[in-house]
Amino acid sequence: WSSARRVSRVVTVDVNRSVSCVRPGTCTIAYARGTQGTRPFAVSEVHGRWGVPAPIHGLASFGTLWCADAGDCVATGSGGQSTGILSQLSQPDVAQVAIEVHGVWGPARPIPGLAGLPGGGQSGIGAVACGGSGWCSVTGTYWPRGRPEGPAAGSRSFVASAHDGDRKSTV
Repeated sequence: WSSARRVSRVVTVDVNRSVSCVRPGTCTIAYARGTQGTRPFAVSEVHGRWGVPAPIHGLASFGTLWCADAGDCVATGSGGQSTGILSQLSQPDVAQVAIEVHGVWGPARPIPGLAGLPGGGQSGIGAVACGGSGWCSVTGTYWPRGRPEGPAAGSRSFVASAHDGDRKSTV
């Protein structure tokens, strides 16, 4: 491990961080910012210098991150409103993915097919991984609308795959 060092422009109210590094001095940190609601951001380090945080549009909460290089990443989270914890609890969470290409984040989009799964409703992504050939997969959990998440509520697992942003859902 190297000595700890400060990441500029990321403040102490930021929560739920994830980091992806492809080599020393080339990393991306994604995090949620805010005390009432959350707003996901990402900031990349290139050749040891941190850039300016950029919002990840369309995500109300941040989940996981994977990067092929600085500026080429996949971030997961859930969509919906981002106006505080009470409104987040009253609206169904829907698993979403945002893709960054050459430093520009595209809008987050829901994973297709989740609403049509048996007992589907709310969902969340637990992990994302990608291969060098442009294939990515996410895995997560879905559960019926209006019921708390967890095994007692009848939650089930899902996996979805994509090639260069063209997502295909599988169970």
